[in-house]
Amino acid sequence: MATCPGCNGLLKKTPQRKTKCPHCGGFIFAKRRPGELEKNLVMEEAARAIDNEWENHYEFEKRCNMLSSVAVNSNQLSEAVDHYAPQVGPESAINMAYISLLRDVISRQNSNVSHKKRACYMLAEYHSEIGMDFRSFLRNSKIYELEEVTFGGTRRFYKIYPWAPDRDRRQCRVAQQFDKNKIYDTNSPTDQDLLPPEDCDCPGPGDSIGFCRCNYVPVLRHELPDELKLLTRQTGSVEPPKKKFADRIKAFFT
Repeated sequence: MATCPGCNGLLKKTPQRKTKCPHCGGFIFAKRRPGELEKNLVMEEAARAIDNEWENHYEFEKRCNMLSSVAVNSNQLSEAVDHYAPQVGPESAINMAYISLLRDVISRQNSNVSHKKRACYMLAEYHSEIGMDFRSFLRNSKIYELEEVTFGGTRRFYKIYPWAPDRDRRQCRVAQQFDKNKIYDTNSPTDQDLLPPEDCDCPGPGDSIGFCRCNYVPVLRHELPDELKLLTRQTGSVEPPKKKFADRIKAFFT
């Protein structure tokens, strides 16, 4: 026989949803905690606590899925959350662990460029969502993206693809200055750091403006005009810009 968790009064049947106790007048809730199969009868305060547990659970799953794109697994996230939870509580610990693990990806020597680019972009998205400055993270994401285009320092050529929303195809005002047919040279100082443009007005997560979504797109050798094909054949590999990129990122995080 079920009893009220508040006053221990006997109930005619086990409640399956919010029910008012006939003895004490308090509301009884049937709640299931994350990881459990059976519902528990609890009063309102405990029900709110269980709702918070579910919010934390969904937030953990969300962050875990996102971190998988940069080769971080759920065990690493769990350990980081356990580390921060005593300091800031379980709710804030998930986001602190998320930020910390992304920074670790960027700072690790053995992380590949794609993961570092993605980690910077995810940090930019997170800071944009909570209304904080995201531009430095977004710029570093573009730096890694350009490094990715260079394929370890070999002279390459690329185009800039201006972003436009799928719905109405209107481009960012600043992105319209980029000619999608123009070919840029990774060996030219003037053709680097073009993204993100200073006055970008692309909408970002939350209510942010200036979240550049333009991309560097490599141009394959068979797509190059003959004069550029000849240039790549003559010059071959050039001094890789990898050290320069690494120094700039290191300076940002120190």
